[in-house]
Parts: sequence; C-alpha cells; structure tokens
Amino acid sequence: MRNISGQLRFPADRQPAAPQPILCKDFTIDPYQIYRRATIRPTLLLMLSVLDDEQYRQLSAVAHSLNMGVLTEVSNEEELERAIALKAKVVGINNRDLRDMSIDLNRTRQLAARLARMSR
Repeated sequence: MRNISGQLRFPADRQPAAPQPILCKDFTIDPYQIYRRATIRPTLLLMLSVLDDEQYRQLSAVAHSLNMGVLTEVSNEEELERAIALKAKVVGINNRDLRDMSIDLNRTRQLAARLARMSR
C-alpha cells in the first residue's frame, strides 16, 4: 500500500515507461476528480458499489467527453446487471469484498460466465 498516497504525480512520472494506459483507481464520486486527473491518467475506474446509476451516467459522460477510458467495476450479480443495463463498455470484476476485505476467486468465474451469457 506504499503507493496509495493520493498524489497525482505518481503514475504520471512512470507513464513513458509503460505503453498501456494507467488506471486512475481512486474512489471517484465527483466530476471534479475526473477533470483533475484527465491529463495524466487516461483511464478511470467507476465502482458500482459506491455509485448509483445516475452518478455513474454523469461521471462516465464526463470521462468520455475527455476521451478517457472507463473501467466499470462490479463485485456481485446485481452490479453486473446494472453495468450491462448502463451499457458499460469495459467491465472489471473485483474479487475483494470491500466490506470485510475477504477475497473469493470464484466470483470471477461466476460473474464472467454470467456476463458472457447476458451480453449475447
């Protein structure tokens, strides 16, 4: 956890070394956070566990208007269904339960199979 410091310069000074986009893995809940990070972090994480549908729509619209990618994080079936209904382009499955920090690797197997069936 040594790199979780809230400093915007951390990924920016490493960007030239990595051709892949750097993900802004903050708890994004306000458009201001997106504008502040848009120039140095081209990909944004939006966690459905902390956002309602309207917040998600607003934040993803801001990110897309800035040509940022959006990774929509889900951790259960309900969130997965919401992600599909919200037309999320990229869905990531979090195996960690943020309430108790436990990890269940079967979560990916279950949700990925459901995602494949639902997105057909």
